[in-house]
Amino acid sequence: MMVDEGPGRYWSELRSSDKGDGRLEIPSRVSEPETGYGPVRFALGTQKEPRFLVPCSSLRGGLQEYSTSALAVFKSRYRVEGRDSPFIDLVCRDPALSGVFAELVNEINGRLSRGEIPEQAVMGAITDFRSLLVSSPRGEIPRETVLGLVGELYVLDRLVEKGSGALNAWLGPHDERHDFRAQNRALEVKTLSRPDATEITISSFSQLLAPVDGALVLAVVRLDESSNGELTVASLVQRILRNGGDWEPLRKGLENLGCQDPEAAEWNRNAFAFHGIEGFEVVPGFPRLTEAEMVQGSLPVGISRISYTVDLANAGAFRMEADQLESYLREMSQ
Repeated sequence: MMVDEGPGRYWSELRSSDKGDGRLEIPSRVSEPETGYGPVRFALGTQKEPRFLVPCSSLRGGLQEYSTSALAVFKSRYRVEGRDSPFIDLVCRDPALSGVFAELVNEINGRLSRGEIPEQAVMGAITDFRSLLVSSPRGEIPRETVLGLVGELYVLDRLVEKGSGALNAWLGPHDERHDFRAQNRALEVKTLSRPDATEITISSFSQLLAPVDGALVLAVVRLDESSNGELTVASLVQRILRNGGDWEPLRKGLENLGCQDPEAAEWNRNAFAFHGIEGFEVVPGFPRLTEAEMVQGSLPVGISRISYTVDLANAGAFRMEADQLESYLREMSQ
């Protein structure tokens, strides 16, 4: 892939001058495209590493789960022309990957130019570049990958507690539509890294589509990273086995997700504290997109995939009582 010299030129000019256009409290330079909330900006991190700022609508949904060992992703607020303005803030942590970071910036800008909203453009680009944005010499697994696996393993452990055969319902690692499926009941798991977070990302039209003549529940696991956290990949695998889970289907599922050794240090550098689990009944009226809601009943020609964000603050009417969720998990584990 050819890299536009634009990103490198901006960062080089900022390093040589140590100042930008003076419109932000940090050295930065404005550029194209315009996001609808203002133009993107090139900046430098505290060690003069490449940095990129994308104006967005609010500070909600911090995107920290998209950070890796080589990339920091968060939201910041800066004053622009006398007004506080939120930005998606991306910083390249690994100098060896500055060229890849420049390509990532070009991809984000291309998506913004095609009309994608800022969060969607950033999440989509990072997803496509994920394997390149991991510092492989360090052997680290991206935090968001570990977070997602810990969330799924937590739910799997809850199911296995109720019935050791529940491992057969764990279909997510095998490229099935939902993370868990037992007969006509399905369960989709989303893991949030902040207790107060409300936004989740849906990766396809079918992800929130219930089985034919069946039911779908969205389980939202809330975790908080903590050095004293009890939840790690290794601890959850051990719990599942202690509760009677069969190692062979568990091993196959882990391997399909790239986890060859659940005891390996790279999979257990992140530990999490449990803050709760919520269940949402995905029924008509729940905030979602399906192909049936498209004008033609399917994706337009030339569009192969789509992802979007759901704000659970608007899904309160579909939240299940704790005993309802417990009953649903028990039925799935039989």
